[in-house]
Amino acid sequence: MPRSIHPREHAGTAVEITQGLDTAFSHLTIGQPAVILVLEGSKTLRWTEGSLEIQAGEAVAIAAGSALDISNHPSASGQYRAQWVVFDTTLCEAFPATDPTLQEIRPCLSLSRFDASPRESFDRALTALRDESLPISVIQCRLQELLAWIAHRGARFATAGHATLTMRLRKLLAPRLSHAWTAPEAARELSLSEASLRRILAREGNSFSGLLRDARLEFALTLVQASELPIETIAMEVGYDSASRFSGRFRERFGVTPSQLRGHARAIERNGAEVDRIG
Repeated sequence: MPRSIHPREHAGTAVEITQGLDTAFSHLTIGQPAVILVLEGSKTLRWTEGSLEIQAGEAVAIAAGSALDISNHPSASGQYRAQWVVFDTTLCEAFPATDPTLQEIRPCLSLSRFDASPRESFDRALTALRDESLPISVIQCRLQELLAWIAHRGARFATAGHATLTMRLRKLLAPRLSHAWTAPEAARELSLSEASLRRILAREGNSFSGLLRDARLEFALTLVQASELPIETIAMEVGYDSASRFSGRFRERFGVTPSQLRGHARAIERNGAEVDRIG
């Protein structure tokens, strides 16, 4: 399975990850609601109140704004592979799941093994997001079908309610991570004074510079795992004009350089291809 990432505005994003290292990433913030299907290897999710182990063939739903420690573990063959269907937040909020007995997904919920029908729905949503010829309205219908299966399982994604300033700021920064953001500019965009921005963020346990750094590096992590973009291009995409400086910051945050994270998986892919040719 090749790495790939296919965003569609007002609908969501299809993500396919291949990784060869056993990794542990601390305090990753999930920006939008998502369903992750593990194809090979396993995934561990931890948060303050609990944890989940997701095995190959199992899926998990994660709410927007969730801060998790995430570990990906390769299988005996040496690969971790997963597919993500990421939903536009407004699509989930508009979904007519009015049953008051539905469990709100906070921060995540194991969907266990997908049987044939929900797995087909997941695959249709993934395929639709990849297909640039489809109109957004059709893609949204495919994603809503997957939301309906989650509701059938007795759950729904939590509505945003009163968004924290941290969440509002992340939403502001996300479309333009390469921009040279400053705290005064971000404050103006959010109709706040700079002093108010910094004070409220501090109350929420964040700082402007720390939040901007994390938003950039977390998106860079996705691009390293789910695209074939050169490391230099990824660095520029997230606001770094030096690939070496970017790689250093990436290693400080995640404990591994971008090339190590990607290169190990590529070595495994090459070895696998060689076995296929010999076999």
